[in-house]
Amino acid sequence: MSQLFYFILQRFWNHVLSDPLSSVAILLGLVGIWRSEHLFTKLDKNLEHLIHSMKKNILGEMLTVTNSYAAFTRALQVVELDPMELPKDGAFALLTTFHFTKLLHPNLTAEEFAALRKLTRESVDTTARDYVHLLISSGMGKPKEGTELVDPSK
Repeated sequence: MSQLFYFILQRFWNHVLSDPLSSVAILLGLVGIWRSEHLFTKLDKNLEHLIHSMKKNILGEMLTVTNSYAAFTRALQVVELDPMELPKDGAFALLTTFHFTKLLHPNLTAEEFAALRKLTRESVDTTARDYVHLLISSGMGKPKEGTELVDPSK
């Protein structure tokens, strides 16, 4: 076995020394392998940092939402919501939607954000009307006596 290894090493060495182009190619290959290993190590560190940052941001937003819900619930101890508006859970969900919308579009001016909030509210009301029709037409529910879904755009 050692004679075979010695023979292969001798043949390899003879080719490397006799052909400088082979030497350069082997050297470039070794440098390429080293660089790719270095880049993958760097990529791994960057991905770890990205995952850590994403986790921190998501947890931060979750804390913001739960803290907001606690504050909103506290505010409802002294404020009575308009009965024709969304109930407390729906109102909080809409406020949370506004918060996430602001995060998605941080460069909006106050006027643009107000217009986007209005569009979002109209979208909620349109979707709610669609749900009303779906629930009634499927037989899963019936209209409440003396109520109708108010269209705030009118």
